[in-house]
Amino acid sequence: SKPKCTITDLDCSDNPFGVTTERAGDTTEAAMSTRMGIGMNHSMIRLDISSSGFLPRHLINVLGGLGNNTNIQSFKMRGILFDEPCSLLLANALNNCDKLEEVIIPNAKMGAQGGAIIIGQIGNFINRFVTVDLSGNELGSYAMLPLGESLTNHACSIRTLNLSNNNLEEAGGLIIAKALYKNKSLLDLDLSDN
Repeated sequence: SKPKCTITDLDCSDNPFGVTTERAGDTTEAAMSTRMGIGMNHSMIRLDISSSGFLPRHLINVLGGLGNNTNIQSFKMRGILFDEPCSLLLANALNNCDKLEEVIIPNAKMGAQGGAIIIGQIGNFINRFVTVDLSGNELGSYAMLPLGESLTNHACSIRTLNLSNNNLEEAGGLIIAKALYKNKSLLDLDLSDN
């Protein structure tokens, strides 16, 4: 990405990076290039790398670049698997990307610990986020504790929240239900298949 680059929206979804006959599938190189491009582009505000074939060991590079782009307003990472180190780097990006409003990360299978890390960071900046989709991430009820607390914060700006297919069970559902009594921003909530 050149300093004068004016790309504002980048959609690379459904492209298995690194899987080419020319380069024999070098996903590591694709991840490093993506990191540099995302980190150096100061005009990009929307990024979609859903279903791009990055494994957690490659995603770490991409998330490092995301953390260096302070103009991102929306990112989508559907169907990319997260492990705990990826969750930590995403939490760092959530901290650094001070214009970020939309976080779409369904089916990352991040689990309770990774989910709690990300949800905790979303809670730190609850006044900034408008759309959060963490569906299909096996979050369980444990990760709902910090989210429930954040949803009761008067500064909460989340309008759309998707937590479907997360094994929330009754305990997690009750945490969210109790938070709804005090929440003034939420317009669309999906708790299906829990």
